[in-house]
Amino acid sequence: MIAGREFRSRLIVGTGKYPSFQVMKEAHEASGADMVTVAVRRVDLGARGPENLLDHIDPKRYFLLPNTAACYTVDEALRTARLGREAGLSNWVKLEVIGDEKTLYPDTEGLLAATRVLAAWMVLPFIYMASIGVGYLASYLAVVQQIGEVSQGGYALIFWMFQNPPDFFYSVIKGMTMATAIVAVGCYYGYNASGGPVGVGQATAKSMILNMVLVHLIGMMGSQIFWGANPRAPIGG
Repeated sequence: MIAGREFRSRLIVGTGKYPSFQVMKEAHEASGADMVTVAVRRVDLGARGPENLLDHIDPKRYFLLPNTAACYTVDEALRTARLGREAGLSNWVKLEVIGDEKTLYPDTEGLLAATRVLAAWMVLPFIYMASIGVGYLASYLAVVQQIGEVSQGGYALIFWMFQNPPDFFYSVIKGMTMATAIVAVGCYYGYNASGGPVGVGQATAKSMILNMVLVHLIGMMGSQIFWGANPRAPIGG
């Protein structure tokens, strides 16, 4: 059972290196697997008919798992993973970052960074939006219900004057840029840490210092880019 979906077999079979689609179908059937992984970069998503690989895989019988094979950088892997989802293959992904074209050994550092960045991009926007809602509710309970000096309509009016949709969208971009920088720095220092507990402590301290600097720089530049010319602050008429 994975994410609410039940599989009868732990085996995952692929779709490459078969001499023909018929042999591939027979191999899938003989394997008893429930999941088939497909390389997004090696599939012509626009093809139709017998030349389309996906036409030879029964989606009712097999769960399609897109993978990022043939990707050699973190950026390529992340872009390919999003492409597989947008193409309707699956919301799941088998993440791969190839380090050696001949042996196909993985780039472990790149794979580590790709998984962390992809997880941050998937989760953090929703956490940020939830925090806006929690902040609104907490302020409402304190100002309107507990203190009672502001009416419900007055509170809503002032809140939405300062929290309009464009500003919310820009703040998400700004926050995700900060999050991406933090994850990248953490991956770099974490992967290259050495020297036992002392070395890990030094790497942690370095990543924290650099992240504090980057967060302030990104915040300053983001505010200047998005609100420097038009702050849209409804103060003083």
